[in-house]
Amino acid sequence: MKKLILMSFMLIMSSLVFAEEIVLNYNSYGPIEFGTDIKKVEKLLKEKARKSNRDETGCYYVTFKRFPKVSFMIVEGKVKRVDVGINNPTILNIPVSFKLKDVKKMYLNVNIKTHTYDPAGYYFVFNNPNKTKAILYEYYENKIQYIRAGLKPEVEFVEGCL
Repeated sequence: MKKLILMSFMLIMSSLVFAEEIVLNYNSYGPIEFGTDIKKVEKLLKEKARKSNRDETGCYYVTFKRFPKVSFMIVEGKVKRVDVGINNPTILNIPVSFKLKDVKKMYLNVNIKTHTYDPAGYYFVFNNPNKTKAILYEYYENKIQYIRAGLKPEVEFVEGCL
């Protein structure tokens, strides 16, 4: 009976470790820093990346079991960008319910760009101090639809690797 209780406790604790909430920032997604070689990331996570189709430019996406709802853009073998769900917290703490007027009012440092495909939509780009990295919110249909962060220029690529 003690063995069953101990095993149950260990299972619960291990699931809590992997259920960690990661706050996206300018430099990293959890332990994965932008600019890191993908082989080093695999070693760090003790897990092989699952790759999407590589295109002719050397750009592709990977996922990890540890982060099932997150995609990492790899360019020339290095992590350049991460695409996360809208409910993933960021250091900016922007609620997904925020409208354009809210973002303009609350965040004076935001660079607002017109959306490529929706003239009523926008990209809210928050650059780090030296403008080499950014957190980007994609806004259209009156709400935030996507969040990504990483190195420039890749973080601002509209169609993933294109």
